[in-house]
Amino acid sequence: MSTLRKITTLTRKLDAFEIELEKRNTRVPKTFHASSYVNCVRQQAYGLLGYTPDEGKTVNPGWKRDAAFGESLHGVIQQRLIDSEMVIQLPNFDYEAATRFLARLAGKLSPAVEVPLNEWVLTPERLEELKRYRLGGRVDGILKGTDKPLVLEIKTVAGKYFSPNYHKYYLDKLYHFESQCQIYLHFLELERAVILVINRDNSSFDEYMVTYDSLFVSRELERLEGSAGQVMRMQLPEPEPSRGPCNFCDWRKQCPASETEKNNGGYKHV
Repeated sequence: MSTLRKITTLTRKLDAFEIELEKRNTRVPKTFHASSYVNCVRQQAYGLLGYTPDEGKTVNPGWKRDAAFGESLHGVIQQRLIDSEMVIQLPNFDYEAATRFLARLAGKLSPAVEVPLNEWVLTPERLEELKRYRLGGRVDGILKGTDKPLVLEIKTVAGKYFSPNYHKYYLDKLYHFESQCQIYLHFLELERAVILVINRDNSSFDEYMVTYDSLFVSRELERLEGSAGQVMRMQLPEPEPSRGPCNFCDWRKQCPASETEKNNGGYKHV
């Protein structure tokens, strides 16, 4: 005779803990990030300027755990590549690191000040750009054993996106992955990157090659420069709902674009 009885004790406790963790997350971003710089700049500026997200934000515990699983799988594959000596790991580079490094070059900081950049150090010109655009990012690595160095970007994606029904959403994700690689290629002054997409359901891979597109990067950085200047002056840039649906924004109740988009089928710049 089976004594099995389905219960929800741990499920309810774990779900409540995920919601509590989200409430504790009060970290304020300090930079536009390479993974999201092509998104609506106003949405990013809300976070940079410390605006509180809308009340009543729904937290899906399952999604939070799925994201954590993706991060763990990302780390496993990255470490495999490092241990096999196929990849050189790079430290983060960002607006703050650029500011410290430029200050050291100018003799304003002691050489003992730690700057997290190795032999792939950015040129002073690129460091100035990082500072001007208030950008940050984390390169997953540089691939070895090729005629020229290749930037590596690792992404984990839910298995459903590999099915035909989700193909258009998968293409949207690939666009964002490629955009992130473009910014890394620009700042590291390299020509090509490899995106390794991991299916979270079965750990299979898709690989894509990215070639540097200077026109795309110039256009996006020009757009970002104006927004970074506004953030420095504690101002909110204009919304860009075409770069990210308003209904997924944590500040949609505070932003004028959300209601306008709902009523008029899209926010219209004045």
